[in-house]
Amino acid sequence: MLKRIKRASLISDANITPIYIDDELVQIEVKSGANTYLVSCLDDLFRCTCDDFINRGVNREEGSFLCKHCLSVINFLMNTEPRLIEAMIKVNEESVATVS
Repeated sequence: MLKRIKRASLISDANITPIYIDDELVQIEVKSGANTYLVSCLDDLFRCTCDDFINRGVNREEGSFLCKHCLSVINFLMNTEPRLIEAMIKVNEESVATVS
């Protein structure tokens, strides 16, 4: 986990772009090397489209997992505007409720 936290700190804020729909934060785009990943929050869990997250996922035997992209997004949001984390969680919860 410490290695992942160190790797997350190497992702600069310039490579993190919040994506808004109708003025509501929905996802965060993270550029890492030549790749771009999307980080979202659903059911109070951060998720990422990277292979590391997809292979380890959430709710597996080893428990929830945060890849370096999720960690870098959490750090970015805490440093920029902590209220955005709550807003992102709320928007995604509401979108799930409408689909159900």
